[in-house]
Amino acid sequence: MGTYNWKEIFAGIIIGGIIVGIVISVVGLVWFIADLVMPTGKLTAFLAGSLGIKILIVGGGIFAGFFITILLAVLYARGYESIKDKLEA
Repeated sequence: MGTYNWKEIFAGIIIGGIIVGIVISVVGLVWFIADLVMPTGKLTAFLAGSLGIKILIVGGGIFAGFFITILLAVLYARGYESIKDKLEA
């Protein structure tokens, strides 16, 4: 059994919580905007659309997912070090 560096663990928990909060906020914002634009029938409208529109929507979602993943990875790396440095000071 080794010793735990509680400052590193605490920094990881804090930055993880921040990232989870950001993801929940972004998903909630997208959901809210979609409900403002079209309160009901979103799935029916999507399935009734042409193949090109479906590919565009799915491709845009995948692109946004990759972009957000890269953004959150950078935020985690920089935020973790920043919080750890502040805890050690």
